[in-house]
Amino acid sequence: MNVLQEYLEALADAEQRPDKREEKALTSWAELQFRLRGGGRCSICHASVRHVLPVHAEHLDGSEADYKCLCTRCLQAERVTSERLVMRVGRARLEFLRKPEERKATQKFKAIRLRR
Repeated sequence: MNVLQEYLEALADAEQRPDKREEKALTSWAELQFRLRGGGRCSICHASVRHVLPVHAEHLDGSEADYKCLCTRCLQAERVTSERLVMRVGRARLEFLRKPEERKATQKFKAIRLRR
């Protein structure tokens, strides 16, 4: 099974940066799970999802949400509305943090919307 081989290679590849190695391990693990069990449904829009990975989102308003899996569109929407987004399986994790300049732009946008 080629997918299993890719997953094990991703775990063993010490030359890659740790974040890239973990990203590759997560996507390989998700592909292996898809081949073994099939996909899932997006927790928000119920679209079909090939790679089922749990997602934890810390939103800009201070709230938090956990999702079983998200489709690509909903994942991108959560990245835009979240301060931090984490996908984790075991010790492997992929984390997206909002950049400081994006925080300022979002705060300006909120201030403009409040004035109207």
